[in-house]
Amino acid sequence: ARLRADRDHADSPACARFELQAPRLGDGRLATERWRFAEAWWGDSVQPPSSLSLLRWMWSRAPLLIYWHLYMTLRRRRGEGEEPSPVDTLVGMAAFLLAGLVQLVLAVGMLLWLVPFGPWRSAVAAAVRVLTLTLGDSYVLLEHDLQREAMVERVRSALGWLSRRAQRLIVVAHSQGAAIAHEALRRGGTPEVKLFVSVGSGLEKLAFLRQVRRTRRGLWPAGALSPSV
Repeated sequence: ARLRADRDHADSPACARFELQAPRLGDGRLATERWRFAEAWWGDSVQPPSSLSLLRWMWSRAPLLIYWHLYMTLRRRRGEGEEPSPVDTLVGMAAFLLAGLVQLVLAVGMLLWLVPFGPWRSAVAAAVRVLTLTLGDSYVLLEHDLQREAMVERVRSALGWLSRRAQRLIVVAHSQGAAIAHEALRRGGTPEVKLFVSVGSGLEKLAFLRQVRRTRRGLWPAGALSPSV
């Protein structure tokens, strides 16, 4: 196999051409396939949120996600109309305690963030930087419409560029990239994709948080640590 990086146009995404040769089944004759990989990178479309904004956003969303994960887990385990078991009750209590612990950590982080000096501020700043790298994209995707449009448009543009140079399209996406690619494909107007493969996309949770943003349901109960949302 031969792999060569190449950008044949100024506006092309990062791409590489891949040529694979292997014997055919049956006659053993050498067959060649040519693949082209392109990266729909949208990272530079994201403006990182302020640290305090991200912490405040997580204050209500983190318990909601914990409760939602618990709800979906119990829903998959139990049959229709089946009463909760003692184990389910213990899991619910654990989820409630975990939500409280997360909010306690966030509250301490917000308080220490307001302290303008000292080693605590540096430690919190380092932790928030890590959170921004892992959750900041999700915050932007869910809360900032213009930036979300820019990210989705990057994927649509890359698909259009690739469709003019390939006979069949396959999309492989990971984590939030899968959610953005899914959004681009769901809207239509993109070239036909033969296969969509996602790994660790979290589409279900992101869709849930988007619905929460639209309806505003459950935010105050979650912020008050009430699981009855």
